[in-house]
Amino acid sequence: MDTTPVSPFRTNSDQIDAVYIASPNFCHAAQSILMMQHHKHVLCEKPIASNASEFQQMYDTAIKNQVILLEAMRSVFSPGFAAIRSLLPVLGTIRQVDFSFCKYSSRYDHFKEGIIENAFHPALSNAALMDIGVYCVHPLVSLFGMPASIQSSSIFLSNGFEGAGTVLLQYPDMQATLRYSKISDSYLPSQIQGEAATLLIDKIQDPSSRSCFETVIPKSLKFQLFPTTWSTKRLNLSA
Repeated sequence: MDTTPVSPFRTNSDQIDAVYIASPNFCHAAQSILMMQHHKHVLCEKPIASNASEFQQMYDTAIKNQVILLEAMRSVFSPGFAAIRSLLPVLGTIRQVDFSFCKYSSRYDHFKEGIIENAFHPALSNAALMDIGVYCVHPLVSLFGMPASIQSSSIFLSNGFEGAGTVLLQYPDMQATLRYSKISDSYLPSQIQGEAATLLIDKIQDPSSRSCFETVIPKSLKFQLFPTTWSTKRLNLSA
């Protein structure tokens, strides 16, 4: 399969300084490398590559040709995400992170009818983790860095395509759970749970709305196993 269908005019043109690559995922590495070899800066859609080996080749090519290589992962550079980062100290010691992005693909019905379109073709590097799960992985690593250990489990469809998955990531003092799917919907918010407060995020893939709740535990109930009068207080995020 030809992964570099790029016009020679575009690679050689002195009128083009940079390119945006939004082709199918499996084409990203070859097309980006080709353009960088012709000294073009590259903004490449997520996921930037199919695997670490491809990305290393892309990185090496960018360094060799002294050009800029960027991944178009807009959500972690948005004002909403900046607000999430700024609120982390309010939460106290963070213990649990739960990021979820599950969206029933408009092409899944065709798959169930036996029509295999690009969105469910296992050779095109667009499995659920690559296509949907990245919106959970990027924010987690951006906020908390690399975990100490990773466990994962996936649901595979009849053609070997990953339709959904869950990832459990262990940090020294906290755990994170990532849930993603192309074959079901989720309507629950993502959240970051701290000992002092919990931050709810409406859509981790586009974090424009946030709510932060402080847990209020009366001292008289501190040692009860199942207290029934705990309450929550919404914190003012505009302060």
